[in-house]
Amino acid sequence: MIKYLIIIINYVIRTVVSLIMAYCGCDTESIKLQFVTNVVFICQFFNTGVLPMLCTANFSGQLPDGLVKGLNLLGGDSDFNADWFTNIGATIVGAM
Repeated sequence: MIKYLIIIINYVIRTVVSLIMAYCGCDTESIKLQFVTNVVFICQFFNTGVLPMLCTANFSGQLPDGLVKGLNLLGGDSDFNADWFTNIGATIVGAM
């Protein structure tokens, strides 16, 4: 279910950025496409690559206990290993 949510959010990001650039206007089509490509890449990289890793990470020992408990950063895996890939790998590959 999460991989479909990631795909939907990435599509929405791309559409919104394209609409904003169409509304604002640019001097040339090349500048518009360059801006859209850069913004969409950064947003999709964060949404597809960084968020799944942060959601499953266990930061106890790396960050203060109050911050870890407050942000619920007590995932099951403390490192990238076979267990981590079993849990989150299918989501990342499916979203790609």
